[in-house]
Amino acid sequence: MALLVRKWLITLIAAGLFLVSVSLVVQHVLLDSYERLEREAVDQSIEQVGRALQGEQRQIGLVANDYASWDDMYSFAHDGNDRFAKLNFSTPGLRDMQVDAVFVFDENGREVFSAEQQPNAEQYLRPASVPLHQQALDNRAALRSLTAANKVVPLLRTQRGIAVAVARPIIHTDRSGPERGTLVLLRRVGAAMATRMSESSRLPARLWDIDPAKTDDLPANVHSWSLSQLAGATSLSLPVDQNFIRGFMRLTDVNGTPALVVGTQLPRSLYRQGKETARYLIVAIVTLVLLVLVVALVLDAKLRRSTQRARDSETLYRAVVEQAQEGIALVDPDTHTVLECNPAMNVLTARDDKQLQSEPIDRLFDAQFAPQLWSLLSAGSDIERTPVELTLLRPDGTRVNCEIMIYPLTLESRRLGCMILRDVSQRKRAEQRILDHERKLEHLANHDLLTDLPNRLHVMEILPQLIDTAVRDGGTVAVFHIDVDNFKNINDSGGHELGDQFLRAFAARLRSVVSHEDLVARISGDEFVVLAKAREARVFDNIASRISEKLRAPLPVADRQFAVSVSFGIAVAPRDGTDASELLHNADIALYQAKEHGRDTYQFFTRDMTTRVHERAVLEQALRSAIALGQIKVFYQPVVDLRSDVVVGMEALARWQHPEFGNVTPTQFIPVAEESGLIVDLGESVLRQVCLQIAEWSRAGLQPVPVAVNVSAQQLQRTDICERVLSACTAAGISPRLLRVELTESVVMHELERHVGTLERLRNAGVGVSIDDFGTGYSSLSYLKHLPIDHLKIDRSFVRDMTVDANDAAIVAAIVNMAHSLKLETIAEGVETAQHALRLLALGCQQAQGYHFSPAVPASECARFLSPKAEARGQSSVA
Repeated sequence: MALLVRKWLITLIAAGLFLVSVSLVVQHVLLDSYERLEREAVDQSIEQVGRALQGEQRQIGLVANDYASWDDMYSFAHDGNDRFAKLNFSTPGLRDMQVDAVFVFDENGREVFSAEQQPNAEQYLRPASVPLHQQALDNRAALRSLTAANKVVPLLRTQRGIAVAVARPIIHTDRSGPERGTLVLLRRVGAAMATRMSESSRLPARLWDIDPAKTDDLPANVHSWSLSQLAGATSLSLPVDQNFIRGFMRLTDVNGTPALVVGTQLPRSLYRQGKETARYLIVAIVTLVLLVLVVALVLDAKLRRSTQRARDSETLYRAVVEQAQEGIALVDPDTHTVLECNPAMNVLTARDDKQLQSEPIDRLFDAQFAPQLWSLLSAGSDIERTPVELTLLRPDGTRVNCEIMIYPLTLESRRLGCMILRDVSQRKRAEQRILDHERKLEHLANHDLLTDLPNRLHVMEILPQLIDTAVRDGGTVAVFHIDVDNFKNINDSGGHELGDQFLRAFAARLRSVVSHEDLVARISGDEFVVLAKAREARVFDNIASRISEKLRAPLPVADRQFAVSVSFGIAVAPRDGTDASELLHNADIALYQAKEHGRDTYQFFTRDMTTRVHERAVLEQALRSAIALGQIKVFYQPVVDLRSDVVVGMEALARWQHPEFGNVTPTQFIPVAEESGLIVDLGESVLRQVCLQIAEWSRAGLQPVPVAVNVSAQQLQRTDICERVLSACTAAGISPRLLRVELTESVVMHELERHVGTLERLRNAGVGVSIDDFGTGYSSLSYLKHLPIDHLKIDRSFVRDMTVDANDAAIVAAIVNMAHSLKLETIAEGVETAQHALRLLALGCQQAQGYHFSPAVPASECARFLSPKAEARGQSSVA
């Protein structure tokens, strides 16, 4: 007994020492860990606030990028157009951008424009103050070297404090040409910026200007740290008290001088949690040790009173694993009843021990699985065991998918069965989700996201099967390659969202007008494919007619009605090919031919189409070489004053004499130039030739008359046509007053507001502006009063029949009267006879051109238009 007391006394002393040691270690380790986590949290928070400051820089950086890459800004950096400044650097606009100062410097560092917001005032000082101007100019190179990739906030110290600043080079939208200057934007650091940073980072943000002479409310130790060596740490954390901790970040300006301290404050929740955790852990350890000691005492007492009954019970319960997730039960194979089970079996079957033991186990399962269950119960020990899936029935009617295995056992000469039941419902659901996901992925891979129609991948998968079936059964398969005519106009007028709605509505319409057996697919933007089967190819002509007719019906989209027309090409297998790629290519060729025939039609593929496509490719390559080699020549057709019969102008017309093809007409090569994008280079070539020819006429002692040059839509959209025209005049040494530009109505109406500014710049420089083919374009003429134009050219289609068609004569008269009202001159095109000229003169038309006066002639034959008599009148006309 004394020995037992000494043993437990030593145990208690050791336990006490252990508890004291563990308490000290836990408190030290845990508190150190939580303090380290607290510092890491502060560092992350101050970095998050710092990223909010970077967000301020990115905001004005995006504004600077947009402005600096705008073509109008490129021109503004050169000419300082006051109208541009009023429109784009107004007080409301600068306030909306939250810009406190803006500077525009040209390439030589001279200030083109500047504005600075006055302190505590809504207005901006124009120009900005001299010190701020000098600071922006001195630091623009350093600011331009900082990009978003540097992850450095560009700070600039000004006379009124710290400012976030960006500088961007002023360049063309298409990145062509040299830099024209630098755009500098400043946003001052202050309370408003701190408020926005707090909202962005969702943390309290403070900003302090680092100034050795001022400390404000910045703690002294933080102020000293902010002015310390830059090689030191850029962030600092300081506990305020037991409840709060602060974090600080030091930022330098573009010159590397400490400029700004960014701060935030966090509750010391981690620190408090660490102290609480340490206290609870120590209490838990003490409790556990005491509990262990008590349990040890109890077990030690019971161990000496163990009986054989306890060992038998242990053997029984080892057979039933209490903690297993699977349901485990001992089963009597003779009576089919459960003897013992683990809790998992109760949960799985939703029955307690009494219920399980009171009924045969075959009632736990769906009756259809009874034979399988009996087979498992009666199987011998040498049978290989594999899980069998059965459906478990719970008392509430719930059905659960389970795997069951029954192993034979022998306990005290008694034959038993160990039944293991596993719930596989979740696995089944997961497998079904995976299957559904695979089906969804397969659908997404083979269908268009916008219209849910099959896509090109699905077409390329299914088309070879259709072709093989058609070839085997003696039938045919047609590929209808359908393109929506002028879909770009819908996108341009209503935006891409309206365009998407249109495509969905069009896809539904197309699906409804074809047979349910036909496949409808969307293969790209506004291009669709229909795959149809028929015994004979002639059936496809009826299908094509029906599709074309049904699709012409107005299509309602977003409370608007759209007139729809489509062009499509048709290729038929096996006649036009037995390869899927070849058949789609041939349908595309046929589609191109349909567009060539004026759109809103369809064409079946023929073998000679391939030849025409090849010829067009050859013509395009030849045209590219002709422009580069200067084979495109300019002819000139005179424009005559109908009252005096004197040449008062000329129109420049491109002519191409190919050394191999011979004379290539404009109707052949102009469409190729427009479709291939060569029209821009062609227009540049004609413009340069015209300017050089006018200069040559002047050197020859002749007084040239104004020459009109046609300008295409692509020249207006892709180039600064004003700069190109004036540069060509300067290079040739001629006055811009000797040039006119001619544009069609449709070209002008595309981005009207933008083109108005371009035309105004041309007219201000002295270049005349004419609207060509007037009367064949837009029905609304209200745009005329907004356009800076000089002439309206009456289209030849009205002039041709005006002497025999009263309607054409009335249209010409209306155009002339309207032009007079707008103080515009009219030029009639296509004047072929004297009757045309007399009738036009009677209607009040001032000028005309056409074969009645002269066809287009080479420059060498134009001297007769510039005779001394014409010269004198031409001078007055030009002046």
